Amino acid sequence: MEDTKQKPTIVLTGFGLFRDYKINPSWEAVQRIKWSRSDIELVRIQIPVVYKLAKQEVDRIWSHYKPLFVIHCGVSHLAKCLTLEQRAVVNLERYCSPDINGCKPVSASCNCDIQYLYTKLKLEPIVDEIKAQHDCGKLAMTAVISNCAGEFLCEYTYRCSLENDCSRALFVHVPNETKTDQIDILANGLEVIIDSVIKQVC
Repeated sequence: MEDTKQKPTIVLTGFGLFRDYKINPSWEAVQRIKWSRSDIELVRIQIPVVYKLAKQEVDRIWSHYKPLFVIHCGVSHLAKCLTLEQRAVVNLERYCSPDINGCKPVSASCNCDIQYLYTKLKLEPIVDEIKAQHDCGKLAMTAVISNCAGEFLCEYTYRCSLENDCSRALFVHVPNETKTDQIDILANGLEVIIDSVIKQVC
């Protein structure tokens, strides 16, 4: 009898264009990731830089795919390397930068006792693995852990995912690299992050 059991799914997201960006390195890097595993399916999704649509897409990802985990990727002009974000602000009023449609999140009452939602994934081992591969010449970029994801749509998207399942969600900021060889380096680093998270959740 044929085994019809559905393979576990990993969802990786990047963002569309915004502000003066001609390309979004987060989405370019996500598309360049090499995936050859047959036991786990990798789904790549572009999230529009619109608060309302971002929330709808994140909620759809969790309900439809029931993923093993989700990694969101976004670009930051401040990032100098792969930056693993450990938390997202809860208070919607702090997301004060408008999206590409000029809108902000609809504010609602929140539990003031909770300022942040934290990922329960262990970020230190992921960063250690990236640094080890960087130090031995296998990776051309290193990684750090951050506790400030920018309070824009990137962090808002992370907030939405952490609300769904904080034990299986991660956000990674990538530097604003636009050359093909640099984007390939970002993709290589994201591959290491994926493998490291698989070791944690499986």
